[in-house]
Amino acid sequence: MWRNWQTRMVQVHVPARVWRFKSSHPHQQIRVPIAILVYVSLMFRFAVPLVLAAAILLSQGQPKSQQQATENTLWAGIAFQEPIYTISEMNRVLTCFALFNHGPSTVNPKVESSHLLINGVEPKNWPFLIKATVERFSRTMPFLNSLPPGGHLRFDCPIAEYFEKPGVYTLRWQGESFRSPDLTVRVVPSFNVP
Repeated sequence: MWRNWQTRMVQVHVPARVWRFKSSHPHQQIRVPIAILVYVSLMFRFAVPLVLAAAILLSQGQPKSQQQATENTLWAGIAFQEPIYTISEMNRVLTCFALFNHGPSTVNPKVESSHLLINGVEPKNWPFLIKATVERFSRTMPFLNSLPPGGHLRFDCPIAEYFEKPGVYTLRWQGESFRSPDLTVRVVPSFNVP
C-alpha cells in the first residue's frame, strides 16, 4: 500500500471484510496419548529421584585418597609482572611462585619435586633449577617443608632462558599435592626505536 503525495490518498484501497471469530488457520495441537503422559510423569516422580539417591550414596561411599584430600588444601599460583615482554626484557624477569595452605592440617608441599610445564613440556634442566632454588630459600623460608594451615610461601625463580624465541607460552606449575592455573605470557621480538 502506498500514498499519492499530491492527493494524500491511499492509492490502492483495501476492501474491508468481516472475519470470523475463530481463526481459519489455528495453531497445531499435538495430541499425546494419556498412557505416555502417565508413564513420563511416573518416571520423573520415581525413577529420577532413585537414580539421584543411588549416585549420592555411591559417591559418599568411596574413600578419598590422601593425595586428593591434600590437593584440595593447597592453592598454587605463578605470576609475571606483565603479560607481554620483548626478548631483551625477559633477561631481567623473575617469575614468582606461590603456595597457600587453606586446609586444616600441616602439609609438606614437596616443592623440590614439582614440575613446570611450558606449553605442556617440562624443560630439561627444571629439576636442577628448582632444587637449587629450594636450597637457596631453605634458610629464609621456615614453611618450605611443612606448610601450616593458613601459611603461605613465595619465591622467585629465574626462568628467562626458557623464553628465547618470540611466541605465546602457557605455563603450569604442579606437584604431588598442588596444581596452579595456567598462565599465558607473550614474548615479542625486540625492536629499535629510531
